[in-house]
Amino acid sequence: MQTSILNDKKAPYCPGCGHTVITHTIDKALAALEINPLDVVAVSDIGCCGLVDGLLNCHTVHGLHGRSVALATGIAYGLNHPGKKVLVIQGDGGATIGLQHLMEAARQNLDLTLIVQ
Repeated sequence: MQTSILNDKKAPYCPGCGHTVITHTIDKALAALEINPLDVVAVSDIGCCGLVDGLLNCHTVHGLHGRSVALATGIAYGLNHPGKKVLVIQGDGGATIGLQHLMEAARQNLDLTLIVQ
């Protein structure tokens, strides 16, 4: 089983940027949970957090600003599979604009993970 969700591409972030730390922490967490990267769908937003798409060895979807949780909601319902993990990676602006979508996903008790960078 492939254990790292990261490919061998160089991170495009500025030196000292926290996005690099968060990206590597996501990788470590998924490895510790023994989640196969092919069982992950990562939905990203615009901005620097959206650059993560090119670094991941999993299914990725790049959403619109503030709509990544709404997109992930559709993916979670479409997958309807407990072994698959839906991961949303957003910046603070996208998370604020899309707060209504997050509240609705929580109300529906969807199994998705949101990381705000």
